[in-house]
Amino acid sequence: DLKEIHDALKAENPTLELRWMNFTNDLDEKWSDYLPYVDVISLWEPSPDNLENLEESVDRCARVFAGKPIVLGLFLVNYWARRMKPGETDKWQQHVDWALRPLAEDELQSQFETAARLLDGGKIAGISILAEALVDKFPETAEWVRAFLKKNCA
Repeated sequence: DLKEIHDALKAENPTLELRWMNFTNDLDEKWSDYLPYVDVISLWEPSPDNLENLEESVDRCARVFAGKPIVLGLFLVNYWARRMKPGETDKWQQHVDWALRPLAEDELQSQFETAARLLDGGKIAGISILAEALVDKFPETAEWVRAFLKKNCA
């Protein structure tokens, strides 16, 4: 159980943090029993269609997981973009059933600008960008992220 994992982690190294991953569409009080054993919440918005509600989701997360620092996850691709058609292939991943599609620039911008504003305002403790493994597959996306970070975080 989570208490055993937490206790073993802290016994080995008290400075290690147990991070809990939650999607924005699953924020409710059912997780309250786990709060004593979680150090940091990793919050992810799975749908680009809901990026306009990202700040509201962070506020809700802060209420549900009161007192826990929030690290906001930022996607580079839309994992739920579409199913592939019969016979179609994905040149990057070679999956049979689905294909990764990079987020559009306006979606990246919305997500990253909101995260920067929330970080500056102290509503989140940090960001996590998924995933370095995608940098070679989507060089335009990687370059956009580099430019944003250089301009806004230097």
